[in-house]
Amino acid sequence: MHIADMSFTFLHWKIMEELEVKRLSLEQIDDDCVEILCYNILPGGDTIMHKLCSHGEVIKQIYELAHPNEEDLSEEKFHIPFL
Repeated sequence: MHIADMSFTFLHWKIMEELEVKRLSLEQIDDDCVEILCYNILPGGDTIMHKLCSHGEVIKQIYELAHPNEEDLSEEKFHIPFL
């Protein structure tokens, strides 16, 4: 099963909320889980980017994880959708 085929769970929503209130840090979350979080759309249409909009440093870390080589963006680990 590919990561993108996995279904949304309450756990993903809770992880996003814990990141939002800084009870979790991105370093505590597995890279594959971060990828899944980027693909989830919460009730009301929010995404992880909505949840973390006031936490620019965490959003920057997510983009650095997805695109580890700033010089060559083709070395993408995973895609962060833009809605």
